[in-house]
Amino acid sequence: LEESGSGLRLLASVELRVTNPDRTVSSRVLTAEEPVNGELPGNLAEAMGRVIRHLATDALAVVAG
Repeated sequence: LEESGSGLRLLASVELRVTNPDRTVSSRVLTAEEPVNGELPGNLAEAMGRVIRHLATDALAVVAG
């Protein structure tokens, strides 16, 4: 969690390593952030769900394309 002028934000990152057909390895860091508003921990769980969905979607796009 990070506190900014606009409130609390949940930050997350994941490193994705892909082995290419020519056996080289590509590495990429994906990041996502979501605002955390309202009561904790309920809103934190919702924000984490959105962050995980965002990271998963981005990871699939990297692997597919």
